[in-house]
Amino acid sequence: MNYENGLTKLGEYVAEYCAESQDTQLRDEFDLQKFRLRSIVDDIKLYGPNEKLDSDLYRIVLQLNATIRKLNIEITFDDLCIQNPIIPNEIIELKQILQFVKVADEPAYESYNQLPDKYILPNECLPGDLFKFLLDDLAKRPYTPPDKAPLLEFLERCNPFISERVQTELGAWKNKVALRLGMDLKAICAKIKPTHSVNQTAPVLLIKIQSDASNEKAFIVKAWLYKNQEWESRKIEKEKYMINEFDIFIQKLLNQVATKLGKTAKHLTVEIILPLIWFDWNINALAFKQGETEVSLCSRFPLIIRSLERLDENNYAYPRSLLESKWDDELCASRLLIDTEVCCISSEHDYCKVTLENLEETKVLLALTPFDNGRDEMFKNLRTMLDAGIPFAFWTLQESEPVENLREQIYSLLKQFTPENWPQKIMQCRKSESFWHNINLFWDNPKQLPPEYYGFLTPPEIN
Repeated sequence: MNYENGLTKLGEYVAEYCAESQDTQLRDEFDLQKFRLRSIVDDIKLYGPNEKLDSDLYRIVLQLNATIRKLNIEITFDDLCIQNPIIPNEIIELKQILQFVKVADEPAYESYNQLPDKYILPNECLPGDLFKFLLDDLAKRPYTPPDKAPLLEFLERCNPFISERVQTELGAWKNKVALRLGMDLKAICAKIKPTHSVNQTAPVLLIKIQSDASNEKAFIVKAWLYKNQEWESRKIEKEKYMINEFDIFIQKLLNQVATKLGKTAKHLTVEIILPLIWFDWNINALAFKQGETEVSLCSRFPLIIRSLERLDENNYAYPRSLLESKWDDELCASRLLIDTEVCCISSEHDYCKVTLENLEETKVLLALTPFDNGRDEMFKNLRTMLDAGIPFAFWTLQESEPVENLREQIYSLLKQFTPENWPQKIMQCRKSESFWHNINLFWDNPKQLPPEYYGFLTPPEIN
């Protein structure tokens, strides 16, 4: 342990703190601690380690850590003693730049896993904390000019998950550190190939359902298959179906799609565009036959609800603009949500939260009071959600689990995974936990519209 290195670095902090606060007492305490530590280290060098000197050393390090706490620095004296390539002031500045950045564990681990020298990650790293943990860990790794700098390379690999505004400030920090270390940032960047993007190649079956004005028990349906970044209309036997025929319709459609996709059919996502009045429909109860075995649709494929109303340009042009501003690829693919972006209705008393003003920053609505407990209020809340441009929501259909349990399970999902992964993770949960069959997932991607709407929603050219 290089104690002299630690004393030098801590001395810099103390001098800066005392200059700002005029606290001469802290400087005197540190000078005394510094003198005692040097004396103990000299005695250990002269006489060798023994129980008394080890005890003295332990006590003085505790006192130095107490001094560090007074400076409000989130490091220990042992940390300061390590001859890190990235100095403590630089780490503190980096954490300030990234304080509001949340990179999910999966992309953080993927970025880390592409570094040339990897180490076993400790188990004590909590879910959702991996990115911040790696900043500290990689700052201690050795560097070799011109292009071996683990922390700088890790930050470059994480660029797709960091907003452009933060990237500007972060770029200045990287340039400054690279210059001090003699590193070539261009050489580091040249080693990196883009690996993160929202998966646009997985096939999607998009089904649009409209109520039949002439028969309340019937619906009008259209379907498209999205594969290889192109849309294809799916042939449907008839335009109108009765509600009790939907399982038959799904079966025929899935057979058709499976024939078209072949081995990639297992990666299919099913998105159903519904009118608001159908949001109380338990689409998770839909089943189809896999050979002779009846299988739940929602436990075989990621199953998503989307909004029919939002395709109405006349009434929903402004809400659509809000939706587009709240949905972005960074949020979907790489960033975990923060608490202020989630609005949770866990009882009837929470209905007052659901106003356009309160939902300005909201990106996820959790409606955990079942439709059975207040059907009209729930529809009203979900309509306000559509008007507020909220891209994601979860709602329960009937009471099957205590509200606190539901809240805990959904929040656990939000804290660990990015929105891009929710449909797949929920499908996996539905295979083992039955209460997920009672929760509908709303996941409304404004960038992936039915082909018939693309031209309609394009603003006219102005001559």
